[in-house]
Amino acid sequence: MTTADILILLAIAAYLLFMLWIGWICVRKNESVDDFYLGAGSWGPL
Repeated sequence: MTTADILILLAIAAYLLFMLWIGWICVRKNESVDDFYLGAGSWGPL
């Protein structure tokens, strides 16, 4: 593997970990399935 290949794999791994971290934060905020589907009512009118 070249250095460029290793850097690409590290970038993909960092992106995956970042997405998992965001998901974990959002799961902690949800109290029920309704919160998940409705966004806990936190979204105002768009």
